[in-house]
Amino acid sequence: MQRILIMKSISYFPFSLILILSILSCNPILEQSKNIDILTPVKSPTIKITATKAYTPIIALTPSIRMTGSPTIMPTSKSDQSIYDEKLSLRSNLAVNTPIPAKTPDQALVDWLISAWQKREDPTKVKADLASILNNERYLSPMYEQEGQHLMLVTDLDGDGLDEWIITIFTAPGKMALCSELTCGEIGEIWIVNEEGLVYRLFNGDSDWFGPIVIAQTDLTGDDLPDVVTQSTFMGAHTLTLAYHVLSAHNGKITNVVRLRNELAQVSAPYRLSNDIDKQWSTAGIELTNASQTVKDRNGDGLADLVIQGGSFGSIGAGNCRDRTEVWAWDGENITLAEVFWSKPEFRIHVLFDADYAFALKDYKTAEAVYKRAISDNTLKDALFFHPTEEIYPISLQYAAFRLIHLNLIQKDAKEAKVWQEWLREKYPDSPLTKSAEILLDSWQNSEDLTEACFDVTKFLYAYEGPTIWPLNDTGYGNPEITVGTLCPIR
Repeated sequence: MQRILIMKSISYFPFSLILILSILSCNPILEQSKNIDILTPVKSPTIKITATKAYTPIIALTPSIRMTGSPTIMPTSKSDQSIYDEKLSLRSNLAVNTPIPAKTPDQALVDWLISAWQKREDPTKVKADLASILNNERYLSPMYEQEGQHLMLVTDLDGDGLDEWIITIFTAPGKMALCSELTCGEIGEIWIVNEEGLVYRLFNGDSDWFGPIVIAQTDLTGDDLPDVVTQSTFMGAHTLTLAYHVLSAHNGKITNVVRLRNELAQVSAPYRLSNDIDKQWSTAGIELTNASQTVKDRNGDGLADLVIQGGSFGSIGAGNCRDRTEVWAWDGENITLAEVFWSKPEFRIHVLFDADYAFALKDYKTAEAVYKRAISDNTLKDALFFHPTEEIYPISLQYAAFRLIHLNLIQKDAKEAKVWQEWLREKYPDSPLTKSAEILLDSWQNSEDLTEACFDVTKFLYAYEGPTIWPLNDTGYGNPEITVGTLCPIR
């Protein structure tokens, strides 16, 4: 849905201008918002929206908008239902017959929705009323509801026998840069309404994001209750970025159960350039460029997983980069990164990245095989990002050979390490990496301390007058960066 909105808007720009922007521009750096308000419960309904300049999706829980009285009475029969309705009406401090408002500032809209829920109005009618009223006020985005996307979803998230209403809304008209003929809006939100009022809000902190919108509902957490997957969209000058949240009542209240940081996320962070794993996990969304997604059981545990494909960039400055697949699965407490893998490499530099990643995972057997492939596979492409083959090819082989020496020393196989040292001496006798291999082996043989040996190598390379690993450190911002520090990491 968001894509339709964007493409309709972009179509008015001359193609040449789009091409220039694609070359010169890049996505803004996603920042972590520090403005998150948890509102104190009070008797009268209130809403507070905190403005922020960050692009990070913000979640604000809104326990202040609720009815007096806390217990939930679960209807079990028709008579119980009548008792429940009566008590619900008595508990409410809202008018029972609240008319549909002619104008809908935020609080009036909230009051109307709570009243409609309490009166058990037909959700289909409520959705139609929202589309009619709020589009006139430019608060709701009634864009084409594509397959798998929902402007209003009715489902029981917490298992109390009462449905939650999950509603996609634009809450502020005005200054969004890209609009369709249907609507303009500043900040997209998801509101969740139940018997306690407006109990949850998910919204983005900047008008450059579209959404969020619900794209799936299924059990991802193993409690036999539906969880909700949402998607937000950011359109840069050249690249589309999507952000995903998973809303669940698994822990007793509705929260975003995505957690960006775990061991795999931390190890893979240098190779997954779309995600900031240091975001506060309660406000974080899984971000991936040019992404698509499926919700299916990937790991065979019987639970649905969020499987996202993407990671490429649309700018020439990103270089030749690859798509990847990320599998986000339930770990017993949160939805976390369970698996990541990249598309088949065509360039030698990507084989080096794959070897480095296996090395970082301490999968030394795989790393050794992939480094050797980088040296021996003549079907791989080399020329990329304005660098011809004669610049990329020699340093790629030297890098792979040095990393094999380092890997052999980790495994205390000095004999095999010396084989690759001799290979470097024969093929590239005057290379600073050949000298680095000599320093590494000499230092290790004296102390068997790889940390100290890598420190000596790094010290030499930083003092070296001339190129060391260039142009491996200049392959475009869409690729991981190979530096002197990654050549021989100091543990």
